[in-house]
Amino acid sequence: MTQRASAMAVPQVAAPHQLQYLDAMGITTWTARYRIPNAAETPACEWPDVAPAAAAEPPVQRLHSLLDDTSAPRPVAPAPAPVSAPASPSASAPGRMRALLDAANVEQAPQAKAAVSVSVARSETPSSAPQHEHAPADLAPVQQALRFTLQVAALDDRWLVVLVQPEPPTVPQQRLLSALWSSVGIRAEHVSPFIDFQWPMIEGLMVESPVIEAQQGIKAFLDGRARSGLTPQQLMVFGADDDDGMKALMQVLALDAASQSSLLGLPVWQAPSLVALMSSGQAKAALWPQLHALGQQWQGLGGTPVADEAAIEGAQ
Repeated sequence: MTQRASAMAVPQVAAPHQLQYLDAMGITTWTARYRIPNAAETPACEWPDVAPAAAAEPPVQRLHSLLDDTSAPRPVAPAPAPVSAPASPSASAPGRMRALLDAANVEQAPQAKAAVSVSVARSETPSSAPQHEHAPADLAPVQQALRFTLQVAALDDRWLVVLVQPEPPTVPQQRLLSALWSSVGIRAEHVSPFIDFQWPMIEGLMVESPVIEAQQGIKAFLDGRARSGLTPQQLMVFGADDDDGMKALMQVLALDAASQSSLLGLPVWQAPSLVALMSSGQAKAALWPQLHALGQQWQGLGGTPVADEAAIEGAQ
């Protein structure tokens, strides 16, 4: 039993040889390039340096070379005559692997010859422009990420209040919001604190699709709030139309002709920034018809809000 178990044991391969086998089979090892937010630091370690294989040699032939090195006889110390036992599968593993790879080697031979001829032609042809190695030809162009900072709160976990501004609302701004809501009958039992959301969340990363990546970030942010009981039904957005952050947010939300967000599937109600509403009485008066309709939506079709325009004018 002991001899049979030892004969079927799989030989251990050192870490450098494992990396060489993976590289020979055309498998690229993954390496972390940046640290995920709030993640623990990776313990420091020393990775073995593996010399890169020749670019002209296909993976199958490189694997054959490694198999030849593995199957080469090595000098061993003299030992007593071994007891007859079944042949070890590991002893014939290189031969079986080479037999399995023969078909693939035959199929890849024309491609390997073509790659060698192209590399030789490139090396013999003089060129004045510098050649950059390891640069993929189909690399997508790097673009600028969309930038915006939001302050997000929830009314009774069903209406989202979005302020397009870098800082949380001040005390006067919060009083103005309360006056706006109460003047049209929007009296929420619970108003959550404002949470800051900034995009991009990590600076310095490559951006290929700015709008799609920002949309994924907002959806992930709202999915995180949904796990705490948030079921958004309406968006109330306060921001200046000429602000870059407001323009980026509208591009991400993808509004249609009916002010419906194609990204979230929710209606979006827009209003000027809180700074503009606090400094202009005309802006408050112009906002009143929209506020009246918003109060009816909050109370339902059967409810009629009690208008109080004086409360809006006096809120500072």
